[in-house]
Amino acid sequence: MHIWIDGQCLQTSSRLRGIGRYVHELIRGLVRNHPEVDISISFNAALADEAIVARDALAAWIKPTSILIWQGIAEVGEALHGYTARRQLSELALAHHVACLQPDVALSASPFEGARDRAVPLLPVSSQNFSVGCIFYDAIPYRFPSKYLNYDGLSRCYDRRLSLHCKFDFMLAISEFSRREAGDLIPDVPVMAIHAGIGEDFLRLAQGGAAGRASTEDYLFYVGGLDWRKNVARVVEAFALLPGHLKQDLQFYLAGDAPAQMRADISELWKKCALPERNLKILGHISDAALIDLYVGARAVIQPSLMEGFGLTALEAMSCGTPVIAASAGALPEMIGIPEALFDPEDPQDISRRIVEVCTDRALADSFAEHGLVQTKKYSWKRSADLTVAALQQFHKGVKYGSLDELRALCLDNVREISVDSVVSSRALAIAEPVKSVGRRLLVDVTATTKLDHETGIQRVVKKMAAALTTARDARVPGGTSLVYCDTADGFFEAGRSSDGKLSFGGRTFATKVLPNAGDVVLMLDSSWEFHESHRSVFRAARLRGAEVITTLYDLVPIKVSAFCHPGIPPIFSDWLKVALAFSTGVVCISKAVADEFVQLLHAVQFPRPMKIGYWHLGADFTFSPAGVVHRKFEAPSPRFLMVGTIEPRKGYVVALDAFDALWAQGFAGSLILVGKRGWNMDHFISRVRCHPENGRKLHWIERASDEELQRHYASCDALIAASYVEGFGLPIVEAAEYNKPVIASDIPVFREVVGENQSAVFFDVGSTEALAACIDAFSRQLDQTLAFRNKGTRWITWTESARQLADVVTGGNWYHNYQPVQGRSAEAVLGIGEVVMRRPLSELERVCRLELVQRPSPASDGKTLRIVVKLSNLSNVSWASASADGTKLAVQLGHHILRDDGSTLQYENPVTSIPFVVGPGDYLYMAVDVSSGWLDRGGKFVEIEMLQEGAGWWGKPLRVSLSTAE
Repeated sequence: MHIWIDGQCLQTSSRLRGIGRYVHELIRGLVRNHPEVDISISFNAALADEAIVARDALAAWIKPTSILIWQGIAEVGEALHGYTARRQLSELALAHHVACLQPDVALSASPFEGARDRAVPLLPVSSQNFSVGCIFYDAIPYRFPSKYLNYDGLSRCYDRRLSLHCKFDFMLAISEFSRREAGDLIPDVPVMAIHAGIGEDFLRLAQGGAAGRASTEDYLFYVGGLDWRKNVARVVEAFALLPGHLKQDLQFYLAGDAPAQMRADISELWKKCALPERNLKILGHISDAALIDLYVGARAVIQPSLMEGFGLTALEAMSCGTPVIAASAGALPEMIGIPEALFDPEDPQDISRRIVEVCTDRALADSFAEHGLVQTKKYSWKRSADLTVAALQQFHKGVKYGSLDELRALCLDNVREISVDSVVSSRALAIAEPVKSVGRRLLVDVTATTKLDHETGIQRVVKKMAAALTTARDARVPGGTSLVYCDTADGFFEAGRSSDGKLSFGGRTFATKVLPNAGDVVLMLDSSWEFHESHRSVFRAARLRGAEVITTLYDLVPIKVSAFCHPGIPPIFSDWLKVALAFSTGVVCISKAVADEFVQLLHAVQFPRPMKIGYWHLGADFTFSPAGVVHRKFEAPSPRFLMVGTIEPRKGYVVALDAFDALWAQGFAGSLILVGKRGWNMDHFISRVRCHPENGRKLHWIERASDEELQRHYASCDALIAASYVEGFGLPIVEAAEYNKPVIASDIPVFREVVGENQSAVFFDVGSTEALAACIDAFSRQLDQTLAFRNKGTRWITWTESARQLADVVTGGNWYHNYQPVQGRSAEAVLGIGEVVMRRPLSELERVCRLELVQRPSPASDGKTLRIVVKLSNLSNVSWASASADGTKLAVQLGHHILRDDGSTLQYENPVTSIPFVVGPGDYLYMAVDVSSGWLDRGGKFVEIEMLQEGAGWWGKPLRVSLSTAE
């Protein structure tokens, strides 16, 4: 049997309440217990971001091609704008969408959605010829119209929806109480109770948390909303009637989402009743783990509602072995199962009496708890799923669907009666029709390299991987592997590759347009940072249609070591990272070290959704045989030390040259060979090399070397030096290994990872000239013994093997880590990326940090600025950011003052350096302080560097650096 389910309640505000939780768990129960049933579910693209999150929540149970999208065109909620022509058209479009899928039965999971938003639930329409039923939760608005239907638009909307229930083929009620309600209101439609259960995740946590009380405090616990029918105010009134000792000692804990005004009303009533203010604790939304702890620790849980369709919180509490007392109203007596635990919800005296009994009579409380554990065994999502399938089998009618043209004609007959422009109606029906899958494809983004090939390291990787991925056959992507290009919001278009490996773009045409569909994998292989705003809408569309978006992360250099980057790069990278975090289903890194850094970042920002993290290793080309290479390039004394890579600040070239200068001053005979093109902000260093007294003798710089020349340098050197502050990989180490050369490397995780167990290496403290000099000296003194190469016959992987590793991750599912958020944080803003802004002033303990001097003042390339590099370490337990929440000025930044020789302040403007993204607990950043060299002429002798928070002041314990050491 094929069941279609309307999933819009997982997109609206209902997703945060009982309805969303109910539908989510019911779907999981159906999938887990009835594999013979084919389930498909559709979401409304009018609520795009919410649809993506809802799709992700079901992705573990339902295959991508069974999660579908249709597009409603209702302007806004029906209660606000009425039953407009566009809403009418949307209802017909949804019915047409369902008919195209040809289910045996359709289930409207929540027919009252869309009163205040753009949701358009499936309702019975005259054009449908399939069985359609709904879930009936309760009739609370009907029973209490003055409270819940308090304006005409809402009342008309509810009445129309309720009146249409008589046209459903069947109804599924969530309790016996709801079944009776449905029978009273809609007597001509068959209804069956399917009940509910407790979620697997909750039960799993409860099994570990119900061993004993989690708190020594005495408190009564309530979980739920604070709207009128929840009746929490009567509980407060009941507290005021408690005996003296209980009134003073018993606390009242409340958990659950509620508007600020409702929370304030309860607090005000508590004060009005002269109850101890310390005893009321309104907790708001909490995680499932925290919820279970509070259930377990409570004296009792109270559920005072005037009406509930089921009563899930009471069931959850009973499953934790906690006594529950509840109102004798709605479905609660059915859930609780014993009259002794019930009270009159409109009588504060009766409520107070039950509170006294359960909190003072231990035997009674224990009997309630024991009964509750037995009672909960009657309810499970397996039972609900079984009842649901039985009901659908009973109620569905055999349907013979016509051809697509016949379905269109049937729908158009009804559309003609709606006063909507024909172009609008035609498009609405067209985009409602499901898109056919062409088979899973791997779509590899090569935009930046195709647009302009700067021959950077990343672009080299892109070209190599593009060639290997498109050449290999991968049975996991039957639709094939294609290269794509996307530099605007127009979407993806085909890209090409010539025989020499160059990438090309054929233009934006209908024929070259690529639409990612359900099951496809979009691999963002290129460095697409500058296109992040265009990619936002493109990613949204791809995710809506069911494609995965996998982002390639080469490193976190721009936000970890912004001091060593062009000032324009960190903010662009940070904005790109935010888009990637919002829309990616996975991130694949070029090393385990980068993957570990990324996992640490997710925890630092408390990322609110699951994320897959993987890594693979880059390949290497060895077109020449090391044995056949001539081992002489310069007539230079031995030993020879080689450094390879772009001459840029983070590579540690300054540290290396400082180390050699110290050794040469002591008569050291070794030489240093630098191979790499000039990078950003290294003019001062290049000038130093060119003017160096050893240039051409013991010091050599080769700006551009052919592959053959580079391999000769590897062959003729005695050791490779890798002095970087941070890297994503470390290809020179791999290349050195192929020539049996040992390595002297800065002690960063990725270098240890790349070196592995087969290559000889020694590691020195990052950025330490003295430590590097000591390693070089020790190596030179014992050249034959210190770093004897330990090659065990292994070799580094080729680009073909590298591509295979990458494919095993992105299409084979060989992920390194599956990040899971803290329980309950998924209720945050849709597609939020966690805590990346400051929301409040930091306390003293939250400002603990360490500032260390990394690089003394040195002239920048503009000739007008001295750049100082410091290392900021976050020693607190919270994350810091330079972005503030809306309406606040709370940025955490690095500031400085210029001081005279006597320590008095010369500069008062307080210039600052911003944190590019965040710095989490236990993490560090390399940050730059740029000082105008003109301050030297005006008497500046020192710069005092200190952390501050806007609006909260300086943190103290500044780092003082002399400006006189600039040269």
